[in-house]
Amino acid sequence: MTVEVSDRVLEVRDVVAELLEDAGISEPPVDLKAVAAVRGVRRIRYAPLKSAYGLLKTGPTGHTITINKRHMSRARFTLAHEIAHTLVERFEYLDDEVPLAHLKPRRAGGVEAMCDEIAAEILFPFRMFERALEDDATGIDEIQRLATLFDGSVMATANRFGNVTAQPVQIISWVRHGSHALRASQRSGRGFLTCRGTSPYRPLDRMTSAPVRAFHSGSREHGMEVPLPDKPWNVYDCEAQRFSGGKGGYVLSVVRPANLAR
Repeated sequence: MTVEVSDRVLEVRDVVAELLEDAGISEPPVDLKAVAAVRGVRRIRYAPLKSAYGLLKTGPTGHTITINKRHMSRARFTLAHEIAHTLVERFEYLDDEVPLAHLKPRRAGGVEAMCDEIAAEILFPFRMFERALEDDATGIDEIQRLATLFDGSVMATANRFGNVTAQPVQIISWVRHGSHALRASQRSGRGFLTCRGTSPYRPLDRMTSAPVRAFHSGSREHGMEVPLPDKPWNVYDCEAQRFSGGKGGYVLSVVRPANLAR
């Protein structure tokens, strides 16, 4: 399968590849402290923060990154995100430790999105991640294996997996929406889209859906999905499992053609 890749994505890959080479990193997991040192980060500290996952402060001798100790489950992604800011943003105009989210929304949004993109490339370098994929493996077990190998969260690994694998899979994470439903909070995948034309919600009082059953049981659930109502003959295999994190945790589901090996 040939997938078109934007010039920006290719540029991010090249920049991060050069950064990792400078840090002497060629195998997972990526040593983020070594990467930070290459970017002039002199101190990494952990402290409670009110409204940000992380902050970057610059000074005459280098950068200091503060990670919110209340969100340690995503500490590595936060650290990679703050390192990314050193690649795309000038900090002279920042007033002390003002997080980017408090700046003008249009400017902050573009910067934050770019830094998330770079952070994913730092944590899961494309070529390194591609080499680590097992042939035709598309299930949750494969995602968990990669999460351990790259020392990343299951959700971040799942999203990267969906973006890198050439297999026709869709990765969807579901979070609690009010008291009566699950909502699709993140999707990635190649080859086909599963929720187009349908509501990205799963009512919790309907147990026919594998993600809903997984949310209630906390176990691995399997089922068949018909994601496109106008094409009921397209039936897909769905594998779902609940993981901890946030309020009530989240459910990760992998949707693929029914005849695709796991």
